[in-house]
Amino acid sequence: MNRRRRSVALIGAVLLTVAGLVIVLVSLIGSTATASFGWFAYAPLANAVFVPGDLLVLSRVTLLGAVLLLVGLLAVSFLVGLHVGGRRRADESPR
Repeated sequence: MNRRRRSVALIGAVLLTVAGLVIVLVSLIGSTATASFGWFAYAPLANAVFVPGDLLVLSRVTLLGAVLLLVGLLAVSFLVGLHVGGRRRADESPR
């Protein structure tokens, strides 16, 4: 892979990571609605109602952002490792 392709791939991976991070942050910060389903339990001799604390259910958008973030980070780490661990040409002298 030549240098131009590596730099384009690295820029694409960074953009993918940033897009995933933005989607995750926007979906977590922007969603203040609680879960639309209720909690029920059988409590035989009690008149108390059990209501759990804030239940965090991740939406599909949040999961999509998390997947994009993960794939972007994996691509960035692969490309940086490829760049760092690349072989030198025979005519290049070590620095």
